Amino acid sequence: MTIAAYLIAFSVLIFLINLFISIRHGEVATGNVWNSRSPEWQVPSPMPVHNYDHPFEVVGEPYDYGLPGSVVR
Repeated sequence: MTIAAYLIAFSVLIFLINLFISIRHGEVATGNVWNSRSPEWQVPSPMPVHNYDHPFEVVGEPYDYGLPGSVVR
């Protein structure tokens, strides 16, 4: 149990170090970096008062955007 506790504490320490390094020196992700067609990625940044000007249409299946021949709208 003691060894497991030390291992967990060490892994939390590694996580915290990585978190602070990423906050200070990490690359800022902007926009739709995965080219996803899901509704939450279709709104501009910063978020407007109302999310969508008009109702959106979901095309295709949720995970087919990476398949050959899938249509991006």
